[in-house]
Amino acid sequence: LLFDWDGTLINSLEIKISNAASIFHEILGLPQEKVAAAYRRHSGIPRQQLFTAICAENNHPPLDTLQYQSLSQRFSELNLTALTNPRTPGLVPEDTKAVLPVLRDFGHPMYVSSSAISEELHVIARAHGLEVYFQQILGSAPGFNKGIEHVEYVCRLQHASLDQILFIGDEPTDIMLGHQAGIRVIAKTGTYPAHKLVEYGADHIITSLETLPALINELV
Repeated sequence: LLFDWDGTLINSLEIKISNAASIFHEILGLPQEKVAAAYRRHSGIPRQQLFTAICAENNHPPLDTLQYQSLSQRFSELNLTALTNPRTPGLVPEDTKAVLPVLRDFGHPMYVSSSAISEELHVIARAHGLEVYFQQILGSAPGFNKGIEHVEYVCRLQHASLDQILFIGDEPTDIMLGHQAGIRVIAKTGTYPAHKLVEYGADHIITSLETLPALINELV
């Protein structure tokens, strides 16, 4: 089982959108509402590509190396401050806390497959006691991104075929990347409504992670 992170296992997406809007305004002077809209449209891709897309939509020249590093560092700082705080309300949903132990006890190897930076994912997962449930937490890096590269890596580690892999995500990007990699995608509603996830071709739709064990038993 490959899980997306933001919006699937933890309710971090809106926090990240707000943080991005703040720093793009603070550092580049871009309108916060337009940055937020662009982030939402392109969410799910690696950070440098995401920031490039945000700039393009806001008619800002491409970022040079120092600009990107400044934005990325500030973005990481804000994210870690909010997303490691156990008092941040509603950050880790009850269905995440309930379902991960069940799936682990069923013997399903689980991985996180995210477009976020790996080091940040580990810090956040550890802060909320989630790290222990996963074989590995895979973030994106040049040449090793969510989608085909993560799937091929997990297949090699698990000696698994593509039809033995399920991806669980919450966005159209997750569906697209999963299908590009040749695996089935279970899409969780919340970030997007069910009809939009159907339009993008999700193989199965769930409204809560708590329905995953029964669905997975049917599929395997």
